[in-house]
Amino acid sequence: MEQTRNEWAATLSARIASEVRRHRTRRGMSTQQLADRCVELGMEIPRSVISNFENGRRSGIGVDELIILARALGLPPVFLLAPIAYVEQVEVLPGDMRTAVEAAEWIAGDAERRWPPPGGEGAPIESWSQYHIVHYERSEIWRIQQLLDTEVHDRGYLDRLRKDIPTKKAESEEARARADALRAELDELVRGMPELAPASDWQRLLDLSRAAGEAASDATRAEERAEGAEDHLRRMEAIAVDYPRAVQDSLGALKALREAMRKLGMVVSAVTPELAELLEGVPTE
Repeated sequence: MEQTRNEWAATLSARIASEVRRHRTRRGMSTQQLADRCVELGMEIPRSVISNFENGRRSGIGVDELIILARALGLPPVFLLAPIAYVEQVEVLPGDMRTAVEAAEWIAGDAERRWPPPGGEGAPIESWSQYHIVHYERSEIWRIQQLLDTEVHDRGYLDRLRKDIPTKKAESEEARARADALRAELDELVRGMPELAPASDWQRLLDLSRAAGEAASDATRAEERAEGAEDHLRRMEAIAVDYPRAVQDSLGALKALREAMRKLGMVVSAVTPELAELLEGVPTE
């Protein structure tokens, strides 16, 4: 097993060296230019160290050097460890062969990000990965803030809707009265027209008929707008009733989550002063 570990370490080092050389040459960088870029990033890695590492004369590099070299090459460090575009499999641990994609997901933490967490959302928070805990807390903060923003917005929106409905009703009634008046005028004209009426009367009848039809269409659209506004107001009022309960339920869940995070020694996310005050007012279970 000791030999296996040594072989694994050597293979890992050679893979990283190969990727450093591959991406350096693809970018048209010399080893000196790469060394200079490392200095610019805050850490000196001499040209000789890079050259010896690429050529196998140096057996490995430190974690700090790996991170600086990856940054200098414009890559996430995971692509030096698991080059998914260039190899099919890597030995992610001694004797543990995985696809390069699986290895990259594990190293980068992507495998931990699949939702729901192991055991489901109802599982104890202690069984979740740290990614799941932090991601869930931040998503809940975002969702509650959206609820709060929507509630504030909808209060003003509902007020505007209520004020707008009488105007739409008045416009509807006015449009219908105009249409009825034109229709009555048209009916009266038709009843009083002789069979041999002059061309001017027939033209007037045609114009009045067209105007009456347009007025009737306008009245129908105005009535539909008024009815639609009333329906929309009823829906928004029904939705608004659920906001306080939804906010309170979410606040309680978020506070319990943050308290559990603190017990685990985790850092909780910063929130707005408004949300902090609301969380403070939630009773502790």
